Amino acid sequence: MNSIALVTGGARGIGRSISASLSREGYFVIATGTRADDIGQASLAAVGIPADRGLYRQSDVRNQADHEVLVDTCLSLGGPPEVLVHCAGVAPLVRRDLLDMDPDSLDRLWETNLRGPVLLTCRMAREMIRRKSGVIVFITSVSATRVSRNRGEYCLSKAGASMAAALFAERLAEEGIRVYEVR
Repeated sequence: MNSIALVTGGARGIGRSISASLSREGYFVIATGTRADDIGQASLAAVGIPADRGLYRQSDVRNQADHEVLVDTCLSLGGPPEVLVHCAGVAPLVRRDLLDMDPDSLDRLWETNLRGPVLLTCRMAREMIRRKSGVIVFITSVSATRVSRNRGEYCLSKAGASMAAALFAERLAEEGIRVYEVR
């Protein structure tokens, strides 16, 4: 089997385009998202990724048990992913003034946009280190550095993801693993 690419949020929007591009480059793509497996798989087929070149796994990036399922899926297909792309992300359901930020919204964005990707990177990086190669990409946002007072929790989560990319790049360089941030 060709190299594996794991794309969180890989069956919708930007993530789906990334999945399609990686598939065209010869990667076997595992796309994740919170939709049901049949809906996700149909989304991949719609952009030309046949079932023998990619699969969709329902997964919540916030859930560490789902991380283990993804590791097991990759290993059952021949090894850890050569490429890990963090594209799963959410925005506030309601935009509010910074001073009226909803704690539940902050937790939701923090867990999806920062905590989940950080913990999944820790887990996948340990697998990549065994191979001494890999690429990890954090899809962040201009909101990592630009102020948007009516969606502060989004800005905070993306700024954190930006720092996570820098931290992992520094730590994993000595292991032969490259880490990038795309805003």
